[in-house]
Amino acid sequence: MISDAGHHAEGVALPKRHWHLREDCEKGYRIGLRTRTPSFSGKLKAWLWQLEIPCVAVYRLGQLAQTLHREHVAFAVIPYAIYVVLQAFVRLVLHVEISPRCEIGPGFHLGHPYSIIIGPTRIGSNCNVTHGVTIGMGLSAGRGGVPTIGNNVWIGPNSVLTGPIHIGDGATVGAGSIVTRDVPPGALVMGNPARVVLAEYDNAALLDLVEP
Repeated sequence: MISDAGHHAEGVALPKRHWHLREDCEKGYRIGLRTRTPSFSGKLKAWLWQLEIPCVAVYRLGQLAQTLHREHVAFAVIPYAIYVVLQAFVRLVLHVEISPRCEIGPGFHLGHPYSIIIGPTRIGSNCNVTHGVTIGMGLSAGRGGVPTIGNNVWIGPNSVLTGPIHIGDGATVGAGSIVTRDVPPGALVMGNPARVVLAEYDNAALLDLVEP
């Protein structure tokens, strides 16, 4: 199951959708800069020239605006206005759309963020989603729900995940897969329709591409 750990900050009760940008950035630096200790110039490069972190930051800003709205409507006006403008840019230019009702854990990474659609699902901690991925509601009869995704899941390019399915912790979805059924924890699935290729597959290298 997706962990609910860390949904409370000291002195302030926060809803499930809240700020995880620090963990996202740390992971983005490791993957994009190939180092665990980036310099200031390296961080600046990641924000200005690599789109992975800014795209996730826009989503997180939207979550922060929702949190502020629950505390005091007036506090949310400026953050929400900035979010609307930035989200419009991300949608129009990069074709990346993450539903504001989506709940995503810390350590989220978008690999080559182009043409990505994520509906109102739940995604656990330390997950990677790559370009061309769609995660959304099933359209066939009786398949109207959305996927839920566990922790440490890697989803390959041009994959589609639809319907009320669960992707288990540590699972890996190969490129171009069409997933309409549950995926067991730790499994590697591929194909259309997606099938289990390996029951036990270590995706740690895919999730955190950094040299030792």
